Amino acid sequence: RGHKGVYHVLLVADRADRLKFLQKYYRFSLAKAKQVIDLREKRRENLYRKFGRKDYDQPHRYHLVLNMSQLNMKRALKLICTLIEK
Repeated sequence: RGHKGVYHVLLVADRADRLKFLQKYYRFSLAKAKQVIDLREKRRENLYRKFGRKDYDQPHRYHLVLNMSQLNMKRALKLICTLIEK
């Protein structure tokens, strides 16, 4: 925050879509995908707790929030590039 030329982007998705993504692109089993998501969520929560932040997932903290359950990767990339180019 406060750095000139830095954009904060948050990608969100329903848990089911996150599981499908990990299974498709990383070839994880369903059990492994669940394990990865749970671990990443705990790590992220712990990191922000360490910095005293509880509202890290609030949309007003970001320049752009993309719901990846509603967008494909190509469209998301185009939106992010458009933000950066402006």
